[in-house]
Amino acid sequence: MIGWIILALLAALCAVVLVRTALFRPAPGQAAQPEPVSVDGAGAAEHLAQLVRFATVSSYNEAEFDEAVFEAFRQKLRELYPRAHAAPAGIGRSPIRFYIYTI
Repeated sequence: MIGWIILALLAALCAVVLVRTALFRPAPGQAAQPEPVSVDGAGAAEHLAQLVRFATVSSYNEAEFDEAVFEAFRQKLRELYPRAHAAPAGIGRSPIRFYIYTI
């Protein structure tokens, strides 16, 4: 009996959420206008071309893994994007991002 009451309450909650979602309309005029951004396409392509030249292929076999290539890749990133690496430690540098970046 208690199970049916809990099930009914969950069904009612789902119904309320679905109806409110369907009826929601954002207030007019609150959308922010995007600012135009200039991108140097040729420069971005050149940076990408420089980075893909590194043979950063990892392997579970330690004999096939070359840490020097990964370090050279990281150094090139620091060289190409100095402002990103100069960011304060609390801004955009989570341990997870650092771990993924340094793998």
